[in-house]
Parts: sequence; structure tokens; C-alpha cells
Amino acid sequence: MSDPRPHVVGAVKLLSLRNQQNSASGSFTQSYDRINVESVLYQGFLLSIRRPFRPDFRLDSEFITHAEDLLHSYANSNPSSSKPSIVLGVPTSLYRLILRIIDSCNVPRGSLLDHLKGLKAELQYWEQLLLDDEDSQSPQHGDSRFNDLMIIATSLLLDLITGTLTSWDNTDWPPTSVRDGDGKPWRWQLDLAMNILQCPEEHQKWSGCYLGARPLLILGYGARSLEEITLVKDILRKMQQRIGYGEVQRIREELDEITTYKVPDGQVRQEVLG
Repeated sequence: MSDPRPHVVGAVKLLSLRNQQNSASGSFTQSYDRINVESVLYQGFLLSIRRPFRPDFRLDSEFITHAEDLLHSYANSNPSSSKPSIVLGVPTSLYRLILRIIDSCNVPRGSLLDHLKGLKAELQYWEQLLLDDEDSQSPQHGDSRFNDLMIIATSLLLDLITGTLTSWDNTDWPPTSVRDGDGKPWRWQLDLAMNILQCPEEHQKWSGCYLGARPLLILGYGARSLEEITLVKDILRKMQQRIGYGEVQRIREELDEITTYKVPDGQVRQEVLG
């Protein structure tokens, strides 16, 4: 399989040039242009987050900013549009937050604590949207459930990366607790995610969703038990059967390597798939 990264870099450069020409003439109003922008952003985001713990691609931040400006311009000129992110699925600001979380490994040690605190503060906005959805009396479905799972995976990703980075040198960090600073239980995200994925309708829907593989990867890494990771891998297996997405196979193989699960007291439990 050819490396897709040079192709995305080339598409970013080409689209940036085209958008500069369009911006000069004020002609960015066509749905075709919007789809092009979102499609390149989508591919760039996928490459950037496909290996969240070992990143090997970084999407140009200036292109993201320019693309967001163009998409906002389209939204302003087409206020009747009911789908603000027809390709991306969720707002670009959430993808940008995910990229900043993944990029934490490149932050200097002296600035890391402030960086992680800043990410946590920014994430609280999204978590509140998630909890508001959970508290709502109206049934949640469709895009709302997808957004919820993306937020859950993002929140869990920050916890996992924070735990990894801060475990390198515990002498400079306060003692960890099974409850974080805002009083939520340890890995509370998994409780919400499992409740969603165990619903037959959601289970079926996610197994046919191209956007769902990356959140499932994060949920797999955060799994607290054999039952949880088995559910995640079952959806991935059905996803591969239904849509034939090659990246899903890579994710399944990566999750197959996980044989230990952390528990709230910091100990590690090992389970073996039968």
C-alpha cells in the first residue's frame, strides 16, 4: 500500500493555492468548494490521529485555520444549510483539540503541566455538552450520538496521554487519584461509551460508519475489562465486513496486542482472549 501522507500534503498545497485565488475574487460560495475543503481536512485529520500515541503526521495548522475561515464564509453565505460539517461529522474545533492533545508529547517538560491544564479547561466545554445530552429527557440519536462518542473518546484520550506523560517522572507531579479534579469517577467515559455501543441500533450504525474507527481505537486502549474491549473489537469486525475499510484491520491488530487492563487502584490485570 502506498503512503498516503505525501498525497495529503500535496492536496493541502494545491487546495491552499486554489483557495487563495478564490478568496481574492470572493468566489468561495459553491458547495463543491466546501466539499473539497472538508475532504482534505478529513483526510489530514485521519492521518494525524491514526496513531495517537505514536504520531507520524502533522496537519499544517495554517491550513486548518484558513480552511475554517472558508467554511465559516460558506456558512454565512448559506444560512439555510442544516449540515455545517457534511464530511467531517463534527466541528473542526473538536478535531483541532484532538490534534493538540496528540501533540502533547512534543511540549517541553517545563511547559507540559500548564499545557495539559489548558487542554482540560478547553475540554470541559465539550464534556458539558455531553453531560447535558445525557441529562436531557429527549431520546438521543443520529448525529447527536456520534458527537457524544467523539467527545467521549477525546476526553478519554486526554486522560490516557496525561497518564502516560506524567508517569515518566512522578516526582514533579501531585499524586494521582481515582477521581480527577472535577469529581468524575476514574475512566467515567467508558461507562457512557459502553451504554451507547451496547444499544443494538447504535451497534449496527457504528459498524457501518467510516468515521467511527478512530474513536473505537481510543476506547479500546482505555478498556477496563475483557468485556469492554471485546465489544469494541466486535464492532470493528462488523465494520470491516460491511465497509471493507483497510484501516479497520490495522486498528484491530493494534488492539489485539492489548492483554492487560488497568484498574482504579493503579494495578494491572491481565486477561487472555479465548
